Amino acid sequence: MLPGYAHTTLTGHTGWVRAVAISADESTVISGSDDGYIRLWNLASGNSWAIHACRTGPAYPVAVAPDASFMVSGNRDGSIHIWDTASRQEQASLVGHTAPISSVAVAPDASKIVSGDSSGNVYAWNLATKARIASWKGDHPIIMCIGLPGYPLKITVGQESGQPYLLELRD
Repeated sequence: MLPGYAHTTLTGHTGWVRAVAISADESTVISGSDDGYIRLWNLASGNSWAIHACRTGPAYPVAVAPDASFMVSGNRDGSIHIWDTASRQEQASLVGHTAPISSVAVAPDASKIVSGDSSGNVYAWNLATKARIASWKGDHPIIMCIGLPGYPLKITVGQESGQPYLLELRD
């Protein structure tokens, strides 16, 4: 541990933790694990709540809205799930990918979700309508998608090949 840094050990998962995300206000951490659960961690108290997110295997990747009001998880069956963090209840499921989800991201204004899969597809979803509004096909499996601030929405995509892309979502 470096001088000047404190740490807290968050315990609860029984499998490898494959993904973590932190809310913009730094109050909540979301983690997805091989144990099939997503955990929401309150950083002030260290308490966590488990959500049985994936019935078909590991629960990853995860993302959280900037205000921590909802979170998103991706599954190996290609489905994406939106969860209310206060009630810990699933609010919606987005279906369209045919390969395991490898990355999810929430746009900075929380109006859109971006997802990437292991076959190279990137989809943008309108959160209000739950409809897919754009797609892009990469040459290799998607490793990471990140929504960047601004209009039009900019999306950075990293592929297994090492080739990054910057996409722009326009109306």
